[in-house]
Order: sequence, then structure tokens, then C-alpha cells
Amino acid sequence: MKEKNSARFFRALQDAPWYGDFLAPVTEELLQLPERARILDVGCGPGKLMEEVLRGGMYRFTGADINREMLKEARSRPRLRDVVLIPLEKGAPLPFKEGEFDAVVFCSLLFLLEEPLFLLREALRLLPSGGKVFILTPGGKRRPLLPGAALLRPANASFWLWRKATGGRGRKWASASVVEKLAGEQGLRYAKTDVFQGMAVMETLEK
Repeated sequence: MKEKNSARFFRALQDAPWYGDFLAPVTEELLQLPERARILDVGCGPGKLMEEVLRGGMYRFTGADINREMLKEARSRPRLRDVVLIPLEKGAPLPFKEGEFDAVVFCSLLFLLEEPLFLLREALRLLPSGGKVFILTPGGKRRPLLPGAALLRPANASFWLWRKATGGRGRKWASASVVEKLAGEQGLRYAKTDVFQGMAVMETLEK
């Protein structure tokens, strides 16, 4: 019951108007990939990112999450009826072959983990040369620039709960520079951009 309630809560949060704006930087990057590109969304939750990208193009998505109730919520989205959804085991290697994907995405996930490097290295294993990892993380860095506008609408009330819940860990993630350090160790291309009015950070690794 706890997992089911959690999945329903996150489905409602992801379907709030503000969440699409939060995802927009990654959505726009993925839509630059060639159609039919193979994309893995790790920690896909109720599937909002995949739904947003599939509105704009034809891609071969795989969603993966340790919470099976989250995957059920994702499956209930009409656009995701034919998307492959895979349950994961906590701490286990990702159950895919080397070079199986063109891009791997982590949205609001790595900053919550005690060992994020494990999943980052797994993601790189799944990519061919030229493949990319996209990481979107709440930054906890700044207040919204326009609090009196859209973010105060009742439909966006969950935004403030999200800010309170993610701000502290977001700041710790930003100061740890986990992705940048890994890029330096492995000689990978790395980029970092403040997004969502400075309240989130998008990082990319290119293999």
C-alpha cells in the first residue's frame, strides 16, 4: 500500500504544470537525437519524461525503476502502452547489454543515492562511443524568479513541497561534483548548465 500511495503521489506531482518546465531542458536535448534513438530512463517513476519526449518524436524508450507501482502508473499513460518497462533490483547491475542504448537519463535520482557512481558507471557501460548520459537534478540554489506568477497557481502547489524536500540534498550534490570528477577520471566530455530559473542543474557526459 505504501508503494502504491507513493506512486500515486508522484504521478500527481509529475502531472502538475510546473513539472513539465522542470523536465524541459532534458526533453529538448533528447528531441535533438535521431528518431528511433534508443533511450533508457533510469528511475523513470510514473513516466512523465518519456511521455513528454514521445509527444515530439518517435524514440525507442525503455523505462526502469525499482518501484513496480511506479511502473504501473507509467503503463497507464496512453503514450507508454508499448514502451518497455523493466523492474530493477536495488544495488544490482542494470540488466542490459553493453552498447544497448544511445542515451541514458537520470532525472531527480542520483542525488538521492549513497553510491551514485555505481549507476553512472553502469550507464556508461550501456552506451556506444558517442553515447550520452543526461542528469537532471534539483539544485536548491535559488528562489524562483517569478513567485507571483504561474508557480502560485493552485495547480502548482506541489512545487513548494518539492522545493522543500529537495533543496538540501540538491545543494550537497552540486558541491560534491560527482559527475564532473568522473568525467575527469575517464576522459569524458562534460557539460553543466543551470536550468529551471537556477533551481535545477543539467549535466551531460559523452562517452
